[in-house]
Amino acid sequence: MSLRSPLGRVLGLGTAKDGTSHWWAQRVSGVALVLLGLWFAISIANLPSLGYDDVVAFAGELPNPVLLILLCVT
Repeated sequence: MSLRSPLGRVLGLGTAKDGTSHWWAQRVSGVALVLLGLWFAISIANLPSLGYDDVVAFAGELPNPVLLILLCVT
């Protein structure tokens, strides 16, 4: 059991400025997920069928693989 006050325990531990970069990263990734999620949902809804051949053809078109990788990474 410590006899130090709560203020005495936190003094000297540094500032709480580390959260700013984490906050910005959350906001940017949230916006990216919304945009990429909408693109993915609309793209899947516009496929003629969800058969293997159609999905492979969709994933093979030029902007789609890049956007799919960004969606997975985000």
